[in-house]
Amino acid sequence: MNFQKILIVKLGSIGDVVHTLPSLNALKNAFPKAKISWVVEEKSKDILLGNKNIHKLYTIDTKCWRRDIRNPKLFIPVIKEMQNFFKTLRDEQFDLALDFQGLIKSGIITFFSGAKFSIGFDKRSCREPMNSLFTKVKVTPGNRDAHMVDKNLSLLKKLGIRVNGKESKLIYPDSETHKLADEIFSKYHIDRKKFTVGIYPGGGWVTKMWECHKFAILCNLIKENFNSQLLLISGKDEELLVTEINLMMKIKAIEIKGTTLKELIAVLSRMDLFIGGDTGPLHIASAMGVPTVAIFGPSDPLINGPYGDRHRIIQKDIHCKNCYKRTCDSIKCMKEIEVEEVFEAASSLIEISEMPKKNKSLDYID
Repeated sequence: MNFQKILIVKLGSIGDVVHTLPSLNALKNAFPKAKISWVVEEKSKDILLGNKNIHKLYTIDTKCWRRDIRNPKLFIPVIKEMQNFFKTLRDEQFDLALDFQGLIKSGIITFFSGAKFSIGFDKRSCREPMNSLFTKVKVTPGNRDAHMVDKNLSLLKKLGIRVNGKESKLIYPDSETHKLADEIFSKYHIDRKKFTVGIYPGGGWVTKMWECHKFAILCNLIKENFNSQLLLISGKDEELLVTEINLMMKIKAIEIKGTTLKELIAVLSRMDLFIGGDTGPLHIASAMGVPTVAIFGPSDPLINGPYGDRHRIIQKDIHCKNCYKRTCDSIKCMKEIEVEEVFEAASSLIEISEMPKKNKSLDYID
C-alpha cells in the first residue's frame, strides 16, 4: 500500500489529541512522502500548530454547530458551513482516513471525507458503537485495557506498520512558543536557571481534583527541602484554586492564572517537573518530555496516564477506583491520597535531576 494523502480524525480532548501523536509519527515514518492532514476541534488546535508532520490542519467547532443548528435563523448558514467543510475534505481526495476518536461525529467526518480507504475501531471498542458503521475496516485492539496510545497505534497494524519502543517526547515547541515562554517568564520574573516545578491543581471534573490544602502543604515541603521555584498554574475557569492554595502557603509561589492553551504549552515547555491530576496539562507536559507526578482517582492511569518512563503515578487501591464518574458524594479515591505519597514521588524525580537538597526537617507535615 502506498498512500499519498492521509486524513487523521481526532477531534479532542487535549489528552486524546496528545495520545494520538505517536500514531501521526508512525504514519509519517511509514509513508514519508505522504501528505498527512488532521481534523481537530478549535479548542485543541494549538497542540498541533507547527507540527512538521502535518500538511494541513482542519479546525472545526462541533459544539457551536450543535448549538446554532437549533436556532431557526442560523440553521441554513450552519448547514452550508458543514457542506462546505465536507466538500473541502472531499476535494483533497484522500487515499486513507483513520478515525481515532470512535464517536458518531468523528465517524460522520471520516465517512463524508470521501476517503477511498477508512479504518476505525470495531463496535465493542468504540466509545459510541454506531461509529463503526462509518468505516470500511474495523480493528479490535489486542488488549481492551491498553493505554490509549497503544490502542491508537493498533489501528496502524492493518497497514502493516509496527511500532517499537516508547517516545519520550512528542511535542517540540517552535520558535513562536519559545518567544511566548520568554515573555511570560519575563513578565512574572521567573528565573530560567532555577529548577522549576509547575503545579496545576485544576481538574475539569471535580472528582479529579486533589484538595487545595494538601497542594499547599506539598508546595511548602518542596520549597523547604529543595532549591526550586514553584509555579501555580491555572486555566481561565480555575484561577481561584491557585489563589486559595497560595494563601495557605508559608513561602508564596508564582501564580500564572487564566492561561490560554498556547500560553500553557509555552509555560510547560520550561518546566523541570510537573505535578497535577488527570488533565490536559499533565499530558502536554508528559508529551514535551517533562517528568510528571500524576495524581489519579476516578480514571485509569494504565489507560489514560502519562506515557513513558519518566513519571510517577499516585492512585489509591480502593474498590471504586477507575469509575470514571464526574460526580461523587465522597471522592474517596482522591481524599485518601496523602501529601507524603505525592512528596516522595516528587522527591524521587527531583533527586534524579541531581539538584542539591536542602537539609530541612519534614516533621511539620503532620
